[in-house]
Amino acid sequence: EINFFYKNKPPLKIIKKINDLMGTNIEPWNFNYWLNFYEGYNLEKYYIFTDNIKTTNQQKIKNYCMKMVADKNYNTKIKKEIIKKLINIMFLFNENNKHLAYGIFILRKRPNKEQVSLFGA
Repeated sequence: EINFFYKNKPPLKIIKKINDLMGTNIEPWNFNYWLNFYEGYNLEKYYIFTDNIKTTNQQKIKNYCMKMVADKNYNTKIKKEIIKKLINIMFLFNENNKHLAYGIFILRKRPNKEQVSLFGA
């Protein structure tokens, strides 16, 4: 399972803007939230990998947004408005990504209790 989590608590205004944009109710869950969640279902950690979400600079965002609409058959005024909207959205995602990380969680549920070892340490 892949989960996104906040490596540091984002400003509440970012969470509010993301929620308003997406029509969701994202909570600023951290890494421990997911560990506790899985432990609540008696899942055992087998392998976990985490890494930061990538960010970029404003010029790359602007270039990306312009490329997104470059070959569309909109009039110039509409293209400019779409690009402006896309840039604002991507700037918000980029700002949010500064606080995000992701984790690849491989978990397992043991069907039986751990066997007692006669020769183990």
